[in-house]
Amino acid sequence: VCVLAVTAYILSFWDYRLTRHSGGTLHVRRGLLTVRATSLEEARLRGVEIGEPLGLRMAAAARLVAVTTGLSRVGAQDSSWLTPPAPAQVVTATAVRVVADPQAITGALSQHGSAARRRRYVRAVVPALALAALAVGLDRWVGLPLMVLVAAFVPLLTAAWFAADRYAALGHLVTAEHIVARSGSITRRRDVLARRGVVGVVLRESFFQRRAGLATLVLTTAAGRQGYAVPDVPLERAEQLTGLLLPVAVAGLGILPIVVSALV
Repeated sequence: VCVLAVTAYILSFWDYRLTRHSGGTLHVRRGLLTVRATSLEEARLRGVEIGEPLGLRMAAAARLVAVTTGLSRVGAQDSSWLTPPAPAQVVTATAVRVVADPQAITGALSQHGSAARRRRYVRAVVPALALAALAVGLDRWVGLPLMVLVAAFVPLLTAAWFAADRYAALGHLVTAEHIVARSGSITRRRDVLARRGVVGVVLRESFFQRRAGLATLVLTTAAGRQGYAVPDVPLERAEQLTGLLLPVAVAGLGILPIVVSALV
């Protein structure tokens, strides 16, 4: 598996070069057998995604993807790479130079409070407990091999760690030019989105979120994934963020943003 992974990396990212041209474009060139060259107009850039999946974090590495308009949804991921998986310092330095807002890339994030932390633990521990209880019940009823019974308890042993890691990653930040959202554990991602690129806001509250006073704020944009979530924000703070973002969208793009409140 390691040999295949290294081979795929070499084929995809051999001689990787990211250059900035005076005409206002970022030019990416990479590939060994098939060379791919992509030019991204900086005027269409709406931010970056810093991906930190668990495997890369264990190697002190990350990856950088552009959030830009003008790319087809099919194959957009391949065309929007700004760095391949690389040391985190390289990714951070590149992101700072691309967005020209160091605080958005390296600034500390505001956490979402005790209700969001409790929700992380409940969502991690309760399913693990249910799985363990089911395994015990089946073992008493029909009998299970010892290895199957032990495997059923593994999620319970790791649930608290995953919950703590997910809460440690959860947060948001608003700068003069960008809104930043980070979440996830196994697939952690820091989304840095230009405030001028936000064209609408979806305020979503599930049954359990409403009782915890939380909401998920989805920032809609014409670039990248077209929807970037800020999960489990205290409802009052979510409403404040909406008020901060919408005037910027109106002034920057000259269109009417839409706020949708969804009860799911």
